[in-house]
Amino acid sequence: MAPRPDAQVVEQLMKDAKAAKAERDAKVAAAEREFWRQIAQMKTRYHGAQTDIAEALGITRDYILKRTKEHTK
Repeated sequence: MAPRPDAQVVEQLMKDAKAAKAERDAKVAAAEREFWRQIAQMKTRYHGAQTDIAEALGITRDYILKRTKEHTK
């Protein structure tokens, strides 16, 4: 087995991994916001659209209401 690298190399690796995770988390949050904003627009297309969206996504109308309110503030 190869010996462990020095502490500086390990520290840089950990810093890079944390930065990559932070970048991923930011992109996931942005995608989530965009998704719920699109759903908020879709549910205004016609009376009962929220029910149809809930059925299509396999979630409840209440969940749609909560998430769209949260992401359209």
